[in-house]
Amino acid sequence: LESINKSKGTYGDTWEHQYRTALAELQSLRDENASLKTKIRRQNREIELWKQQTEMEADVALLENKMGIQEDVTALKDLPDEDDS
Repeated sequence: LESINKSKGTYGDTWEHQYRTALAELQSLRDENASLKTKIRRQNREIELWKQQTEMEADVALLENKMGIQEDVTALKDLPDEDDS
């Protein structure tokens, strides 16, 4: 009887240890999942900003084309300022 009780205690301790180990691993995976979700949200925001920037640059280029504005702005830099005259 004493041997059976000792055996049950050993099995109980083993089961409890495995349960706690699995619980700790589960919590670790939940933390990692939350971290990855945060990274994905951040990357999605960056992608959206890049998309908006690209669309804006395309719109600006289209307007410049329609208005006949040259992309080469360096010619304007070579003009004397009004203060220089």
